[in-house]
Amino acid sequence: MPIDKFWTYDKGIISAANKILNENPWDVIVAKYENIEKVPVSPGIYMFSIQTTILHDERTEFIRDPYYVGKSDVSIFSRFKKHIIKPQWKKTSYSYGENFIYSYLILEDEDYETILDMEDTLIRAFGPLMNEKYSKSRQSAKSNE
Repeated sequence: MPIDKFWTYDKGIISAANKILNENPWDVIVAKYENIEKVPVSPGIYMFSIQTTILHDERTEFIRDPYYVGKSDVSIFSRFKKHIIKPQWKKTSYSYGENFIYSYLILEDEDYETILDMEDTLIRAFGPLMNEKYSKSRQSAKSNE
C-alpha cells in the first residue's frame, strides 16, 4: 500500500512517534558521503531530513521535514552508504548542503519486530517523500473522522 505523503493527524501515531523521538538518544550528522565513518555498524532506525530556518522574534527556528525513514537490524552504516550514493540523494545533498540531515538511533538490544514497529510508526507519522510503502501491513494512517 502506498504511504500517505503528509504528516498524520492520528493522535495515537503522533504520541507513539514522539515517544520514539524524545525518549531515546538520537545522534545527528550532516547527510553527506564524507561523514560515512561517523555512522556506526549497528542495528537501528534512521531518518534523512531536510531542514530550513526561519527568523522568529530575533532568533532562528528550525523546520525539519523527514525525507526518508529506514531501519536495519544489522547495520545502519550499510543503509547510509547505499542511500547516500543514489543520484537523487546526491542531488539533495548538493542542493541542501548542511541542511540535509541524517539522524539515527542505535537499537542493539531490540529485536527485529520492535525495530520494524518503530520504523513503521515514524513512516506513518511523517509520510516521508522518498518512502514508497509502510513497513507493516496495517490500515492507512488517515484520521478517524
